[in-house]
Amino acid sequence: MKHLKDLTNKKKLQLVLKSVLALIVASILLFFSIEFISNYLVRFNLKALEAPNQNSRVIVFAPHNDDEALGCAELIKKTLKNGGQVKVVFTTNGDGFKNAIQFDYYNLNPKPTDFIKFGYTRQQESITALETLGVSRDNIIFLGYPDGGISHLWNSNWDDTNPYVSAFTKVNKTPYNNSFTNGVTYTGENLALDYTKILEAYQPTCVVMPHPNDNHPDHHATNEFVKYTLQTMNYKPDQELLYLVHRGDWPTPMTPNTSLYLVPPYKLINTGTTWSALNLDAADIAEKASILKLYKTQTRTLGRLMSAFERQNEMFGEYDDLKLVSNKRSDGDIKADSSNLVIIDPVKDTITLDISNSADISQINVERSIEDNVHLFLKINSNVEQDTTYSFNLILFNKGNAKRLTIEQLNGRLQAKYISKHSIMTIKDVTSDVNGKVIHLVIPKAVTGDYESIFMNGTTSIGSKIVDVTSGRVLEQ
Repeated sequence: MKHLKDLTNKKKLQLVLKSVLALIVASILLFFSIEFISNYLVRFNLKALEAPNQNSRVIVFAPHNDDEALGCAELIKKTLKNGGQVKVVFTTNGDGFKNAIQFDYYNLNPKPTDFIKFGYTRQQESITALETLGVSRDNIIFLGYPDGGISHLWNSNWDDTNPYVSAFTKVNKTPYNNSFTNGVTYTGENLALDYTKILEAYQPTCVVMPHPNDNHPDHHATNEFVKYTLQTMNYKPDQELLYLVHRGDWPTPMTPNTSLYLVPPYKLINTGTTWSALNLDAADIAEKASILKLYKTQTRTLGRLMSAFERQNEMFGEYDDLKLVSNKRSDGDIKADSSNLVIIDPVKDTITLDISNSADISQINVERSIEDNVHLFLKINSNVEQDTTYSFNLILFNKGNAKRLTIEQLNGRLQAKYISKHSIMTIKDVTSDVNGKVIHLVIPKAVTGDYESIFMNGTTSIGSKIVDVTSGRVLEQ
């Protein structure tokens, strides 16, 4: 009798285990089915993008070697196939990837010369990959600026009196013998000048650059430098395309899956970018996969991320310049509303921002009053708090000249931040009002002077650590 009871219990246990296993398998299948369906639906909300034609001159700005292939290898190939021209500009040589040096060369403690040698290796990988796609060597430009330092050039090391020193090569100027400007010093002013020379000579019809919401500082700073340069030149290409590489655990799933589409991260949908897809066939996908394998220094450490870009399409965004709302309302009547909304920033898009709600920017509104004062509204995901620095970063363009106005608010006090010799430092007439989640600045015409357009964004920081950075947006008068 006891034997029969034990046998019955054993069968019941087996049945329970089988049921649990079946439930797990069903849940997994459901998860991937939902993911596939969601992926499919999002893709068909993207507009179709055609590669530029035979009359086009495309220029691709890449922060590091391999970004050009991850973001737009097939756009490059199809443009050339259509008879267009393509030039690729590398801002850095990607020489600061310490983990790759350690893995590839078994060098646990690389010296500055090792980083430089690594930079040359990465250059050659890009040359091989781009020549395979059809780009000639004379259309590949290496600028030689510091890996991991581009946001510093933008935010701090602008003038030649304060050059940036690479954390890896330990020098403040390019150590490479093939840089576009030989021996160029690491300053933001020099990088903008190099971009200007290249753009003036090439006169591109299409500019391709990183998306301003890319999480990597070198990527969003490259976007800022390109937009800054286009504004100072007053140059309007026919098309500006944005590619995304770094955005948390995106692309999802971060594994090879050529049956899926490359679609925008959920939090970058409905934030102002118009997304489009360049469709790829099986041969295109196979070609892109083979191109990515040419970046051998990257595949050991980043192979999983790189293979996730082998999808049914390449994805691009367009983030249009806006018209500054002007002369519609008096100072006392202006408020933040849909008419003057210029930047929508994703909330809780990093682990830090999950914790620091008071540093998480959600939107920025801008309007110029009838009295000619600029009203800025910075809205936070939680109430404005002490010990968080809220920064309004403006560049004012007028007849090819640029002035920088960076206003920081910390613990209820305003101060101007010095970035370059063109910084506006007198802000005594600027007023600030805090109401819950919103900071409202009013900047008089006496502070801004005349301007034709503004390039602006917002940032927050706690101590010396930057917590949130919004996209930058151009506002035309």
